[in-house]
Amino acid sequence: MAKTITLTFYNPKELWQKFCNWVFWPRRKKCVEWCDYYDVVLMGKVVDILQNETAKGTMSDETAERVEVSIRKASEDVSKTTAELMSEPF
Repeated sequence: MAKTITLTFYNPKELWQKFCNWVFWPRRKKCVEWCDYYDVVLMGKVVDILQNETAKGTMSDETAERVEVSIRKASEDVSKTTAELMSEPF
């Protein structure tokens, strides 16, 4: 009854990638959640600012709506790209 022992040798780059994925990847997934939170809070603040400006009469409703849609699209694109980059393991 002989037992077999298997040894796997990694080069330093592969070993570093395995270590980083084991240690840092869970944190990176948490960062993705924070990106989503940031996007939601940012858009809430933008809507508040635009509503205040329309209430003051410095901006029309149509202009505020166009600005909101543009900012929402840009923020969503940046947040999605950042989340994808942060969620990938090394």
